[in-house]
Amino acid sequence: MGGNNTHRADWFSLYPFMETIQASYVPKGDTRLGDGCWLGMRAMIMPGVTIGEGAIIAAGSVVTRDASGRRGG
Repeated sequence: MGGNNTHRADWFSLYPFMETIQASYVPKGDTRLGDGCWLGMRAMIMPGVTIGEGAIIAAGSVVTRDASGRRGG
């Protein structure tokens, strides 16, 4: 789930977080954190989302799609 050198602030959420889930829940795959990414306080990363290497997710963000990381150049 998490890459190397990943920085996480207090009060962020990765979903799904429950061991027992409702029958109506449709799995969307693993949530992946790239190496060296930063997650701000109370950021919510939804199911199946990939956070790229070196990406910075702002505090309070709700991430519903993949977020790319560092750009070369």
